[in-house]
Amino acid sequence: MHNLGLSSQLAMLEKIKDILLAEVAPEAILIIDSTSKILYVNAAFEQLFGYTREEAIGSNISIIQSKELASAHVIGLNRYLKTGVKKLDWQSTRTRGLSKHKTDFPIEIRFSHVRVDGSDYFAAFIKDITGIVAQEKQISSQNEELKKKNQELDNFAYRVSHDLRAPLLSVLGLVNVYRLSDDREQQKSIINKIEKSVEKLDLFIKQIINLSKNERIEPTFQEVNMADLFHEVLEDLGYMDAFENIEKRVNVLVKAPLLIDGFRLKMICMNLISNAIRYHNQYVENPYVSLTTEQTDKNLHLKVTDNGIGMSKETREKIFDMYYRGSDRSSGSGLGMYIVKEMVTRLGGQITIESELGKGSSIEITVPLRLANP
Repeated sequence: MHNLGLSSQLAMLEKIKDILLAEVAPEAILIIDSTSKILYVNAAFEQLFGYTREEAIGSNISIIQSKELASAHVIGLNRYLKTGVKKLDWQSTRTRGLSKHKTDFPIEIRFSHVRVDGSDYFAAFIKDITGIVAQEKQISSQNEELKKKNQELDNFAYRVSHDLRAPLLSVLGLVNVYRLSDDREQQKSIINKIEKSVEKLDLFIKQIINLSKNERIEPTFQEVNMADLFHEVLEDLGYMDAFENIEKRVNVLVKAPLLIDGFRLKMICMNLISNAIRYHNQYVENPYVSLTTEQTDKNLHLKVTDNGIGMSKETREKIFDMYYRGSDRSSGSGLGMYIVKEMVTRLGGQITIESELGKGSSIEITVPLRLANP
């Protein structure tokens, strides 16, 4: 009798231990029968799904499943009971859970099956993996970005070596021609060509430096007067061919200085305006480039519009690719619009393009700013 009493006590203690362990378990636990009726839930289940025990016990497991998953659960459970075939990994399956408040979230679930007196019971151990999924998405996004950067770096290294050597070889060739010439006019022409090659090389090197700065330096806010910035940009671009023949329309609707990243904003303007000048339409009577800037809420809107040669749909889709040249008149490095896109992205802004071949282009930049005198 004494041994029997002890055995009963041990069995009772074992059951109490199991219950206590289930109650303090960090993961949600529920037990269902072969009809998917919930027989037991622990405290973690209540916290995760928002149902009290009174609400959950006796309900169908479908209360924590979407309609699609509930249907799939019924099919899978019936198949298992009839055939013993498991289509899911019972040790670790990812799916979606549905809370009492209809919040859908990712979960990881483990299953266990036991048969008692001819009846089937199933336990599910459920863990919220919202944080894990978010981290995985972030890592995946970072990996994709790294792949993109590595591909661009490979392409960049190849193109840089080519674009640096081409002007240098041109200069060396022109120097040799100069040495063999006694004609002053020819020598003058050669010097002009050498100057053009050096200017092209200098521009390319500046673009590489700007691209490097954009990657390395965090955005910094400083007071910028948009009228002064436009004046500086136009002054710096005064060397360009046809500059004097193109009307520059400047419309600054922002009166007070703004707190914004002046370096990046100037580089964006330089590239957009130089493109508008470079790809002007020589067959229109009054070629122009229009510069408009205004402020709405905490954003700066910058629009560069022209009546130049415009862009085809194919060009618009590829214009921000590194080294893309969209016209036979392209003599630049193919980095300009890529730099614009990268800098706008770095500033947390957006860029939109409207353009039609033969009818000009309109490019609008929207970037966040701070008021200098709020």
